[in-house]
Amino acid sequence: MAFIRLFTVALASLCFATSAEAYQRKPSPFTFSSTPNGLQLGGPNLAPEIRIAPDDLPGVIRVANDLAVDFGKVLGTNASVVKADWKSTASSKPSRPVIIIGTVGRSNLIDGLAVSKKLDTTALASKWESFSYQVVLNPWHGQEAAFVIAGSDLRGSVFGAYDVTEKIGVSPWHWWADVPPTKRQYIWASNLTYTEGPPSVKYRGIFLNDESPGLTSWGHAKFKDSQYGSPFITDFYKRIFELVLRMKGNYVWPAMWSSMFYLDDSKNGPTATEYGIFMGTSHHEPMARADKEQSRFLKGSWDWKSNKGGMQSFMQEGANRSKNWSTIYTLGMRGSGDAASATLTAAALEEVIAWQQSALTKALGKPLSQIPQAWVMYKEVPGYWQKGMKVSDAVTLLWSDDNRGNIRRIPIGNEPNRSGGSGMYYHFDYVGDPRNYKWINTIQLQKTWEQMTLAYDRGIENIWIANVGDLKALELPTAHFMALAWDRESFQAVDSTKAWLTDWSSRQLGEAVAESTFDIMTTYGKLTARMKYEDLSRTPFYFSTVNYDEAEVNYQEWVDLLTKAQAVHDSLSSDVQVAFFEMVLHPVLAGKTVFEIYTKVAMGSKYANEHRTSANQLAKEVQIAFSADSSITKRYHGLLNGKWDKILSQNHIGYSNWQEPASQTLPRLSYTTSAAKNALMGVTAQGNTASFPTTAKLSLLPLSPFTPKGVDRWVEIYTRDNGTFSYKITSSASYINITNSQGKLSAPGGPSDARSLITVDWPSAPSGSSTATLTITNTDSPTAVATVTVPLENEVIRPDFKGHVEYAGAVSIEAEHFSPPPASSAEYMVVPDYGRTLSGVKLPPKTPSQAAGGKGHVLVYPFYTFTSASAATLTVYLSPSENANPNSPNKYSFSVDGASPATVQPVPVGDGSKQPAGWAEAVIQNAYVSKQNLGKLAAGRHELRLWLLEPTMVVTKLVVDVAFARVAAQAGASVGGGCCSTMSTAGVAVMARRLFSSASAATPSSTTTNTVPPVVSTVPLVYDLHSPENPTVPNKETQPIIFIHGLFGSKKNNRSITRDLGRHIFAIDLRNHGESPHSPRHDYTAMSEDVAAFIRSHGLKDSTLIGHSMGAKAAMTVALMHPDLVQNIISVDNAPIDARLESSFARYIQGLKKIEEAGVLSLSAADKILEPYEKNLVVRQFLLGNLHRPRVDPGGQPSPTLQFRNPLGIIGKSLDHLGDFPFKDPHQVRFGKPALFVRGTKSHYVPDEVMPLIGQFFPLFELVDVESGHWVISENPEAFRQAVLRFLEPKE
Repeated sequence: MAFIRLFTVALASLCFATSAEAYQRKPSPFTFSSTPNGLQLGGPNLAPEIRIAPDDLPGVIRVANDLAVDFGKVLGTNASVVKADWKSTASSKPSRPVIIIGTVGRSNLIDGLAVSKKLDTTALASKWESFSYQVVLNPWHGQEAAFVIAGSDLRGSVFGAYDVTEKIGVSPWHWWADVPPTKRQYIWASNLTYTEGPPSVKYRGIFLNDESPGLTSWGHAKFKDSQYGSPFITDFYKRIFELVLRMKGNYVWPAMWSSMFYLDDSKNGPTATEYGIFMGTSHHEPMARADKEQSRFLKGSWDWKSNKGGMQSFMQEGANRSKNWSTIYTLGMRGSGDAASATLTAAALEEVIAWQQSALTKALGKPLSQIPQAWVMYKEVPGYWQKGMKVSDAVTLLWSDDNRGNIRRIPIGNEPNRSGGSGMYYHFDYVGDPRNYKWINTIQLQKTWEQMTLAYDRGIENIWIANVGDLKALELPTAHFMALAWDRESFQAVDSTKAWLTDWSSRQLGEAVAESTFDIMTTYGKLTARMKYEDLSRTPFYFSTVNYDEAEVNYQEWVDLLTKAQAVHDSLSSDVQVAFFEMVLHPVLAGKTVFEIYTKVAMGSKYANEHRTSANQLAKEVQIAFSADSSITKRYHGLLNGKWDKILSQNHIGYSNWQEPASQTLPRLSYTTSAAKNALMGVTAQGNTASFPTTAKLSLLPLSPFTPKGVDRWVEIYTRDNGTFSYKITSSASYINITNSQGKLSAPGGPSDARSLITVDWPSAPSGSSTATLTITNTDSPTAVATVTVPLENEVIRPDFKGHVEYAGAVSIEAEHFSPPPASSAEYMVVPDYGRTLSGVKLPPKTPSQAAGGKGHVLVYPFYTFTSASAATLTVYLSPSENANPNSPNKYSFSVDGASPATVQPVPVGDGSKQPAGWAEAVIQNAYVSKQNLGKLAAGRHELRLWLLEPTMVVTKLVVDVAFARVAAQAGASVGGGCCSTMSTAGVAVMARRLFSSASAATPSSTTTNTVPPVVSTVPLVYDLHSPENPTVPNKETQPIIFIHGLFGSKKNNRSITRDLGRHIFAIDLRNHGESPHSPRHDYTAMSEDVAAFIRSHGLKDSTLIGHSMGAKAAMTVALMHPDLVQNIISVDNAPIDARLESSFARYIQGLKKIEEAGVLSLSAADKILEPYEKNLVVRQFLLGNLHRPRVDPGGQPSPTLQFRNPLGIIGKSLDHLGDFPFKDPHQVRFGKPALFVRGTKSHYVPDEVMPLIGQFFPLFELVDVESGHWVISENPEAFRQAVLRFLEPKE
C-alpha cells in the first residue's frame, strides 16, 4: 500500500456536501446554578424524597432505589425512597422535594394524579417503552409542586428514571467505564415537560460473545463460579442489565462459550424479567437453550435428520423452562458448535421452524403473534431462505452483517410486509475467518451509522443486537449503537455522528475536552479502518516501506494522535482520567504500540537490506515496544486497585491464521551484523528499493509545482558499518534546494542517518520536463560517489481550470470532491470521516435502483492531465459493502469525456450461503477495488462522470492512472485547495509514476520477503533429463536449467535448444500435461507449487527457469513466491500482467473434444476434424502431439482409440484464469535476481507499455527482441539460444 497525496486545484467549488439538521439532544429541564429555576430537587444538605406505589412493578421499585443513590452520587446526600399509595400521599406534607415515579395503569400514584386532572397520561397510554417527566403544580392539597416521572410500561418507567439520573450527572457507564458523577450543589427542574419514546427499534440489545479469555478470566476473579464453572451468575448479570437499561436497551444474548445462562444461576431468568430485560440466545442456540446444554443434556446427536425425537424433547424443555420469563426465542438451527449442518436442507429447516412454533404455542399458551421469535440469518442460513422457504410471518427475520460490519442483506420483495418484521445482528467483535478481532475497539462510528441507517430506512426495525465481545474496550461503539436504535430520528443528518460523539464525550468526560475527544476518536476510527490489529502480521506488511513513505507516515499519525490524547488526559482531574484512559487513551496508546511493532519490523527489514547500522536500533525499539505492550495491559489491569484485572488478557500480537495465537509472539527482527564489504557510506532515495553502493545511480519520483503541501522528496545518507565519515551533497542546478547538504555520521555513538529534503525554486526552473542531478560524496573517501536523478515536471494549466490535476502520473480524487449541483446530482450524501481517508459518498438508503447507461444520479469530476496515455485506467474504491439486495446487486457506471457509459458490477452475486469471491481481502483492506481500462487519454482537460446504481454502496476514492503509476494497496491524499485542505493521509490505492529501465532499476542487497504461498496439493512432475557432453557444473543438482512448456506443450518440446548450454536440463511436464498427473486445479499458483516441490525433491540448487507462454508465467510465479529456489529466470514471450487469452484456445478445446468424441484411430483422421478449428498445419501438428493410445489395463495392449493426455474439461474451465497473473502489486513481491525477458518482434504478448511493470516485479531484468512471432524458440532457435548463452555467461 502506498500513500501519495495528489494535488487538487481550485477545489473550493468542488467541496459539496448534503446539508441536514445535525444530531441534537432535546433540551433538558434541569439547571444546576444557585439561581432558582423552577422546583428545587437538591441543594446543600438537601435531597429529594422519591415516592413509589407499592402496587407498581418490581422493576420500577428497584429503579427508584437506583434513582435515590444516583442523587446521592451527585449531591453527596442520597434521596430517600418511600412506598406510599395515592391516599396517604395526597394527605401528606413532605418537608423535602418530592419525586413521584410510576407506571401508567399500574401505579395508583400516577393514576391518582391522572384522575385528579393534575397529570395528563393519555399520550403515554398503550405506548411501548415511553416516558415523560415534568413538574406538576399543586399535585394535591397543600403540596406546592412535585416532580413526576411517568412510564407507559415497566421499561418506560425505568428509562424515565435513568434518563433523569443521566441528565443530572450519572453516566450509564458509571460502573463499567468508571465515569465519575458530576458533582452538583443545586438541582432545579423547570416547568418543561420532557418526553421520549416509543423507540425507533422495538428490541435493542447486546450479545456477550467471544468472552474468553478476557471477560471470563476477569469474572472468575470477581464472582463466585456456578456449579458448572461459569462466573456469569446473577450478580454479574445485574450489572449487565442495569447498563443495558441505562442505555434504553431491553435485549441480551448471554455469554455462551462456557456458560449456560438459565442453569448457571437459577435466579438469572427471573432477574432479567424483573429488571425488564428480554433474554435471547445466539444464532445457533434455538429455543432458549445454550450451546453447552447440547453437549451436556441432549440425548443423541445434534442432527434433525437422525435424532429428531431427541432434539424435539431438548427444545421443548427450553420453551417450558422459560415460559414465565421475558424471552425472544431463537428459531431454526445450524450445525453443532456454531457451524453449518452437513445434513440440514431447506425443506428440513422449514419443518424445524414449524415444529418449534407449535412447541412455543403449546408451552406458552399464546398465539404465535404474541410470542417474540427470531430466526437469525447468519452465515450459511440465508442460502436456505433464498431457496424459497415458506415460514410463518410471525418470526422476525434477523439478518446479519458479514462479521466485519457490512450488511449482507436488506428486506426485499414482500419481506418488509411480514408481521414479524426484520432485525439486524451486527458485529463489533468476531472470531473467525479471515482473522479474529476481539482485543480492543477497532470500530469506525461513521461506518456503523451508514450501515444501520441503511438497515433502518429499508425496514429493519424490529430487532437490533450487537456482538460486543467482552464489552470492556467496546464502550464507545456500544453506546453509539444503542443510541441509534433508541432514537434513529435524532441521527438523520450525515454529520450526526460528530454531534452525538461530541455530546457523549461532554457527558462522560466534561465539556472542556468534548471537541478534542471527538477529534481523537474520529482519527482513531480512521486509523483502525485502514487495518485491524490482528491483520497487521500478514506478510508482506500492508503499509509500504518504500512507496511514498507510507509506513512511516501512517505510524507518525499514530504518534501524533497519542501526543494529543496524552495532553487531554493530563489536563483532566484524576477521577476523570481513569475513564478517559479506559475509553480513549488506552486504545490510542495500545494501538500505537502495536502499529509501532509491526511498522518498525518492516522498516528494519528494509534497513537491513540496505545494510544500515540503524537496523539494529530499530530492532531494539521493537523489543521495547513489545515489552511496553505488556506494561500497558498491566497498567489497565491495575486501575482502581485491580478492578479490571485480566479483562484485557487477549493475545493480539503474532497472529499467523484466523485464530488467536497461543501466546504473544515477537515478529522476526532484522539486524545488520556482517561487515560492509565495499563502502562505509550508504545512500538511498525516496521510493527506491535499491541503494548505494549496490548501485551508483538512483532516481527520485518526479517533483512538480503541484506536489501537495507536506509531501517531501528526500535522500538519506547512513552508516553501513561502524565508523565515521563526512558527506557532501551538491546539485547540478542552482534552483534545487537541499537541507542537510553536508554533515558527519558515525556508528556507534553519533547520528548514523541523515535525511536531506529536496525542494525546487519553480520560477527559476526550466519549463516542461527536465532533470537535475544530485552528487553525494563521502568526503573522507572521494571515490565513494552516488548520484541521484531528480525528475522535474514544471507544467502549467489555465488559471480558469477548477478540478483535479495530474501529479506523479495519476489523478487522485476524494469521492466527495465532485462538482456541485447542478453539474452533479443533489441526491448524493457525503458521509464525513468515513473510511480510510476523508469521507464516503452514497445515495440515500431509500433511493430506488438506478438504470445503467448514464441516466441516473451522477457525480461529475473535472480533471486535467499532462501525460498523453495510451492505456489509462480508472480505479474506483468502494466500501466493502455486499450485494445487500441480491435482486439488484451493487453496480456503477462511468464515462470519460462523454463516451458511452460502461457499467461494472464489482461484487459477484452468490446464493446467500457464503461470502462472495474476494470478500476476505476486501474486508481486510476495507475496500473493494475496481480497476477499469480507459484506453487512450490525451493530455488536457477531461471530465469523469460516475453513477452509483444502488443505495447499498459507498464510493470513497477514484484514481485515474495515466503513466503506469506505482500500484499500492492504500494511499493518501493530504492536498491543498480551499475547503478541501483538510484531506488526510492514507487512503485507498493511489499511485505515482515510477520510471524503470533495466539500467537504473537495481535491487536491494538481498531478496525481499515475499508472500507466504497458499496451501496447494502438489503433483509429482514427470521429466526428461538432458545432460551436456561437456558440463560446466559438477553435477546435475548444481545450477540446472528447468524448461517449462506452454499451454498444450510438454517436455518433448524445444529439444533442439537443450544442447550446448553446458548445464543439465530438466524438461518437465506441468500438471494436466504430458505424462504428469491430472488435477482439477489448474492455475499459476498450483503450477508454481508443483515446480517448487520438484526442485526441492530433487535437491536442485541455484536453478534457472526457462518458461514459454504459460510456462513463462509459471516461472515468474515460482520466482516471486520462492526466490530462494531460483538463481534467475528466462521468460519467453509473456509478461506479469492480466491479459485475456486469445479466443483460439477456446476454439482448440472445442476441436479437441470433437476428436475425442469421434474415437479416432489415426492422426490423419484427427487432423481432418481439427482443421475447421485451426487452419495452420504447424499449430494443428503441435496440438495433435498430445494424442496417445492409452493402455486398457496395466500391462495390457494399447487402446486402438487415440486420446489426449490433457484433461480437456479441466483445461477448458481454467482458460479464464490462464490469462491472469497471480500478483497484482509489485510492491508486495519482487524478484531481486537477474531475469531475461525474450519477446517475439511479431508478437503482441509483451508490448512496450508493460516494461515499467516488468521492472517493478523484476528490477534486474534484461530485454532481448528476437525476430519471430509468439513461438520464439521454434521460429528462431539460434537467436534464442544465443540470447540465453549471453544471459547465463558469468558476470564480473
